Amino acid sequence: MKLNNKTILVVTDHKTMDIFLLDGGIASIHHNGNNFLTTYIQNRVTPDDLRNPDLWNTDVITDSKQYIKDWKPTQKHISSKMVLDAARWLLAGFGNGTILFLNSYNEVADLMEEAGIWNTVD
Repeated sequence: MKLNNKTILVVTDHKTMDIFLLDGGIASIHHNGNNFLTTYIQNRVTPDDLRNPDLWNTDVITDSKQYIKDWKPTQKHISSKMVLDAARWLLAGFGNGTILFLNSYNEVADLMEEAGIWNTVD
């Protein structure tokens, strides 16, 4: 499969879904005990960031401007609407891109390095 700047990478444990672009863009869908939230993170992560087991507590995440979207409390599961919303926030005009579901952040990091797109963004 050819990876490009319209490839969305997803890692999920079915409670949380983290969505990445090959350029390091990141969003996370999670439940806060009351309802689902999507957190859109302005900073970009690198493959090295993704290999850090404490990713969510690193400066690249904690120092980033973040935007939050609350989903209705009636939403019981992460839906395709939520995933597409995050994909469209990360990649304006996402429509006919590719979504790959992966098992780990390390797989995301490997694909980012393979594509070579992540280090071209300022």
